[in-house]
Amino acid sequence: MVNRISDGYMELEIELEIAILKDGDYFVAYCPALELSAYGDTVEAAKESFNVEVSIFLEETRKRGTLERYLLKNGWTLQSQNYKPPETVKKLDLLAKSQNPVIRQINQNILIPACC
Repeated sequence: MVNRISDGYMELEIELEIAILKDGDYFVAYCPALELSAYGDTVEAAKESFNVEVSIFLEETRKRGTLERYLLKNGWTLQSQNYKPPETVKKLDLLAKSQNPVIRQINQNILIPACC
């Protein structure tokens, strides 16, 4: 986790697990720690779509002042002014046993705004 200053507000760079699933003709990128997903015709398209979705989500929740409440509600903790994502092993294990098992698991750095 790396603290960074950007555009006048602090951001935390956090590595999160993203599961890639095949659902019919589409690939789905799902992040259990954020409970966000996006899809595309290919794995790369799903990852790109996810990047757009997470950027919009983080910006909008930051603007509304609801990001911290959302993160804490979803199991995140605040330790020494840094957010720590929840353990997602159980959610990923459940996905592995589902109709649409995880075909690939990747780690991705996401910038979490720390304040306005």
